[in-house]
Amino acid sequence: MLMRSLAMPMHPPVLKTLRFYAKLYLVVDYYGVDIAAALSVYENVETELAWFDIRAELPKLDEKHQQVIALFTKNGYTIDDVDACVDLLRDECLRVEFNDCFKDFLNTLDTILPRSEARQPYNFVRDAKKLGFIKKAVADLYRDEKLNIVSAKEKVRALIDQYIESQGIDPKVPSIDIMSLDFKTHVQRHRSIKAQAAEMEFAARHHISVNYEEDPVYYKNLSEKLTEILESLADNWEAKVEALRKYIEQIQTGRTTDETGLDPKTQMPFLNILGEYSQKQLPELAQATVEIVEHIRQEVRRVNWGSQIVQEDLRRWIAGYLDDRDLVSYNQLEEVADKLVQLARRNRDNLMA
Repeated sequence: MLMRSLAMPMHPPVLKTLRFYAKLYLVVDYYGVDIAAALSVYENVETELAWFDIRAELPKLDEKHQQVIALFTKNGYTIDDVDACVDLLRDECLRVEFNDCFKDFLNTLDTILPRSEARQPYNFVRDAKKLGFIKKAVADLYRDEKLNIVSAKEKVRALIDQYIESQGIDPKVPSIDIMSLDFKTHVQRHRSIKAQAAEMEFAARHHISVNYEEDPVYYKNLSEKLTEILESLADNWEAKVEALRKYIEQIQTGRTTDETGLDPKTQMPFLNILGEYSQKQLPELAQATVEIVEHIRQEVRRVNWGSQIVQEDLRRWIAGYLDDRDLVSYNQLEEVADKLVQLARRNRDNLMA
């Protein structure tokens, strides 16, 4: 045992003795000595490594490794076939399982790195890199935000990021947006026609999900159109890709002014809500929309717009306006007014422009 304060100067023989006992895990904490500080003098080795028993950890690492690899091998794939693995993980439930297993594997691997046992002959590091690349490809293709969450610790993450970068991909850049000018070129980079279809399908799903509240009726129609394409063409991949290409072009073109003359971004969303509930003719609904939106513009510009009282006053005004002009049935007044106020909250930036 060392019965000397580690804060005091030590001669070489004493330091040698300290190193010996550090190896045997017999450093004793006397007089409030910090055990981490004691071990830090042992050739700058981290405390956690000094107490580490690799014989207990290797079987755990092998088990976690086998679990994540088995997700692919039991379906007849190896992780060297990236396209097949990415296609397999189209299934959301399987993606969740993969994410959990991969996280467990990386956490266990991190405890062993940088020891050589993590590399040869077990190839744990090699497989971690390949699985990390698959995860990035899956996260980008299927727009799965859960897979973009950084769960790996620093040592492992650095290895995986370096490998992904070597494949020509920036691990920190999210998947390309459907409205990007480069989206068409990005889709064509996929060698597999299935991957091209998946890229367009999930880019559209993500676009609809993110923007849905800005114009629920419009994006609901887009969603139904997408479902129709996918179901009607099923396994006819060439026809599906062509139909999705035209569908994407329609989304990128955006909403255009129709016979009502209303602005697609600031007025049409409100008209769409009214059109779902009212039996009035389009010209009358369009005029009502202009007046309602103009009143809403004045309200959202108020300094205290975030106040619940102000928004409740707006809801009452809308309900009264709809009732006075008999635009919707009495029992739907509150529901429609609520939806129009929600739409105003979601579109405040557009309305203030």
